[in-house]
Amino acid sequence: LDGTIYNTEFAYTSALFDVVKSEDPNTKETFESLTRFMGSAADDTRKELGIGIEDTDRLSDLWIERVVNYKDTIKPFDGVMSVIKYLKEKGVKLGIVTSRDRSFANKLGELASPMPTELKPYFDYSISASDVKNPKPAPDSILKYMEITGATRDEILFIGDTMSDVMCAKDSGVAFGLAVWGCRLKQSILCAHQFLNPWDIIS
Repeated sequence: LDGTIYNTEFAYTSALFDVVKSEDPNTKETFESLTRFMGSAADDTRKELGIGIEDTDRLSDLWIERVVNYKDTIKPFDGVMSVIKYLKEKGVKLGIVTSRDRSFANKLGELASPMPTELKPYFDYSISASDVKNPKPAPDSILKYMEITGATRDEILFIGDTMSDVMCAKDSGVAFGLAVWGCRLKQSILCAHQFLNPWDIIS
């Protein structure tokens, strides 16, 4: 969802930066450095930040309070919704695998939902971080999707924008497509496909 369908980087990272600054005014973290947490589970983010917040729920609550201030900046990337509608019309089965946590959605609603209302007509399933023991980068989420749908590895193309997406696809044995339009990865990524824009998915 984030970084692939929705452009949430500014909102999510700005909110996280606000939290970090409030907890540690002398932090060396910057907006740019915190973008590394896009696509990370909340607990992993808390542990790596090391700012003295010992409870993931507390970090979540602080983050949610602040992300609301940036909600108007969250929108689908150009062309994404048209491509999703086209794929659905062509009979492609669409599913979501996300690091979003269902507890976030309970507090934040659509901004953090693993299945936003506008996507429900097109996506049959959404696997969130809450639905598996080990969220991305572990393969559990895709394996869960396969278990629920009966889809086989060679039928799946997993599209994402982070290294955790790459690792999730690799360890679950499915093909990966890099959503270059939302990606910040600096290194060369070995994957089946690199999509410069959403319309490249069609071909």
